[in-house]
Amino acid sequence: MALATASIPALPPSRIQLSTEFVQAHRQAFDRLGTLQFEQVASAIVGDLPLAFTLTVTLPRQSGQGVLLQAAVRNRSDQPVRWKVVPPSLPDFGILDAQGTVVWICREYQTYQEGRWQTLAARDERLNSCLWRGLNRDGQPIPPGRYFLASFIPSSDPRRPYGYKSDIWSFCQPDASRRPSCRPVALPEVLRR
Repeated sequence: MALATASIPALPPSRIQLSTEFVQAHRQAFDRLGTLQFEQVASAIVGDLPLAFTLTVTLPRQSGQGVLLQAAVRNRSDQPVRWKVVPPSLPDFGILDAQGTVVWICREYQTYQEGRWQTLAARDERLNSCLWRGLNRDGQPIPPGRYFLASFIPSSDPRRPYGYKSDIWSFCQPDASRRPSCRPVALPEVLRR
């Protein structure tokens, strides 16, 4: 009986180096998450509906864990509340830089689907969550600086593109010297609407 054989091609050195750098970048991003200090800087903006939006941030307890983001939407009234998610729609969670540019969006759990009516029963609450691993939209660690975190539900009113926002949190990514805090920065315009 003949033994089956297979040839496994080796990756070129450049591909191996790129893969090593990619792994190191992810490890560095994870390790830097433990140094972040989140602080709540603005309360929820709830538009015209009787909804309360709260955002909870849980920092990693050990290396290799991400930041757990949990957003709760609670109906404060005794009647059901309906709203329609309209395009263009941001996913549930977003991290913005000091200028208000979205540098990361959650693509793990799409709680609110575009173009569909959502109903929340009287006094009911809906919780959604996401894990942020310290990377930007391109899969690279975010550079040092001040950032803002919020959860969004879009509005059909073009004057207020984000009709519903969670609490807004700010945090600082220190530079190589690991300075504990960044210079305070005012809320970006997109978060003050």
